[in-house]
Amino acid sequence: MQNTDISPREMEVWKLIAEGRANEQIAEIMDITLRTVEHHINMLYAKLFGDAGDRDERMGHRRVMAALRHWQRWGADLPYGR
Repeated sequence: MQNTDISPREMEVWKLIAEGRANEQIAEIMDITLRTVEHHINMLYAKLFGDAGDRDERMGHRRVMAALRHWQRWGADLPYGR
């Protein structure tokens, strides 16, 4: 991981991505705008992948890689509420 300073909101978005939620679902669950969800995701990707995220985005894999990193890191024992 490039930067471990992931905000609580980014962490919540990360969890919802790992659950397979679409951006629209994340916005509804968190009661925020779709644009805000996209901002949190972009910040999260930059922190998780750094410059490699640009390559992964072109390949269409950043969302899947973020979900995999989440489950590799915490599995079923999440560090926050479900």
